[in-house]
Amino acid sequence: MDSPENFAFALPVMMLTFGCVFLAVGRFGSREAYHWAAGFLCAAAAFSVPMLLYMAPQPVQALTAEAFFLAAFYWYGGALLKRFNQPSRFLLRTSFCVLVYAVLAYTVLVLESLPVELVVSDAACVILLAFAIVASFRHAREPIDRILLGVASLIVLETIVRDVALLGFLSSAPSPDEFESSVYAFVMQAGASVIALLFALSALAATTLDTIAQYRHAAERDSLSGLLNRRGFEEAARKLQARGELSGVVIICDIDHFKRINDTFGHAAGDTVIAWLADLLRARLPKGAFAARFGGEEFVAFLPGVSLAEGGKFANIVRQAFAGADLKEIGDTGKITASFGVAIVNASEAPMIDHIGRADAALYAAKKAGRNRVMLEGTPAREAPEHWPGDLTEQLTEIYEGIHEALGGDAWCVGRVTMADFAEGEPIAATAMQAYARTTWKAPAANAGPYAVAVDRYAKLHMNIDNINGDPIVMILSEDVSDDHLAELQRDGISYIFAGASEIDLSLALHVLGRDFGIRTLLLEGGGGINGSFLASGLIDEISLLILPIADGSAGMPTTFDRPAGDATRLALKGVDRLPHDVLHLRYDVL
Repeated sequence: MDSPENFAFALPVMMLTFGCVFLAVGRFGSREAYHWAAGFLCAAAAFSVPMLLYMAPQPVQALTAEAFFLAAFYWYGGALLKRFNQPSRFLLRTSFCVLVYAVLAYTVLVLESLPVELVVSDAACVILLAFAIVASFRHAREPIDRILLGVASLIVLETIVRDVALLGFLSSAPSPDEFESSVYAFVMQAGASVIALLFALSALAATTLDTIAQYRHAAERDSLSGLLNRRGFEEAARKLQARGELSGVVIICDIDHFKRINDTFGHAAGDTVIAWLADLLRARLPKGAFAARFGGEEFVAFLPGVSLAEGGKFANIVRQAFAGADLKEIGDTGKITASFGVAIVNASEAPMIDHIGRADAALYAAKKAGRNRVMLEGTPAREAPEHWPGDLTEQLTEIYEGIHEALGGDAWCVGRVTMADFAEGEPIAATAMQAYARTTWKAPAANAGPYAVAVDRYAKLHMNIDNINGDPIVMILSEDVSDDHLAELQRDGISYIFAGASEIDLSLALHVLGRDFGIRTLLLEGGGGINGSFLASGLIDEISLLILPIADGSAGMPTTFDRPAGDATRLALKGVDRLPHDVLHLRYDVL
């Protein structure tokens, strides 16, 4: 396959140039650049044979050039297989090349037939390239990949057409000198040059785009967690907003007391904790969602097309999995937890940073509420009366939640009226398709506390959510509630127990909660009605009271205990603590 004089310098120089360029690109981490470099350098050597070995006998030139051409197409095919992550088939392709070269040697040295030599050589090159094309075309996803395979297919087609014409042209068996000076040889090399140039440019474009994407990926990824970094997250959100598809929820997460982990066990342990939370997030992200590490121990995730309640459910699943992680390999860290804030993202022109700000405010509320919980935007931590001074309300809420956390209950309990404040949206009725047994039903997501327990004797609560700031909801019901209501609770993922046929037996309720949910310590935080019922049943062991530095004689202010007239309950003072902002914490044993 000697080159005519017109292309004696152009083709080797072009191939050599591309081979060197691919060598340079390979230094930047390209997967297949070195295969392309080997292919183009072999092609450059093949086209250079007439110049470099001009004094050698014709058979030596022919066999040397054919060896380099076979090697060039071997590496071209290898580059395509490498690019599309297909098996290299090294043994098969190498054996094929050895066999073809043996046939070529017989043709050149024994048959001395130029037509047979050219057809055998071209057919072998076509097979090597076509094999890679067939193995790769189903995996071409990007436009540049389809262009590359299209040009490679053009080489195959051009070679077949050329060989058909060649058989007719060489029927008279001209000498090598006559063939070299023929118009056919000129057209063959001109066509090969143009297509080779297109092939090299498309391969270079594909490889360069891969390298650029690789560095862009590195620039937008956090190396420790493997998630997006802040820049990558904002770019992903910007693209969604440009398409009008930025709608769903944003979740911000922060590891609780992370500084203590770093200070006590070292930064390597802290890195392990960060990587573990990142893995939990990544494994549970739904289709189309993405997450980022914004820095330190703070993570942000965007879940498209989901409601605020669904976002809270996702965050609670991650929270529970993280709190239950076994990280003993880094030391006796105790329970490691995280807090979450969730905010809705509506399709609007507001930048993502605004939505993140609202989620961050919810996260701050979760931290104030005692950590290890999920807080939805607009969901209040247990609120003080609205007419109290705002700064005092914030201070007292923080103290209240701090005591709640310090008491460390397995669950907290309120009545129907208090729990109704946490419900979302309008009631959505359900129709039972079966009769339900009056036995405990535990929702799949309710595998760990603390739990949010509500007494709902008349089945009037319609929550539309399955947790309160990350705490799975458990309803205490009587057995005469309807099957439709039980169907609604199961649909919404709300656990329930039964504590009486038509009235609630609180003693039985505590027994069932302990048996089925492992609840041993229940923090009673309801209004006067539910508190009074527990007190009248003799089920309260200790009372914690906060004396606040404010006098409020407004009508209708709630009482701590509200129960029918009867004997008063005697208390014994257990302790007094003075807390910040002139708050007194009184602790009593119930006698």
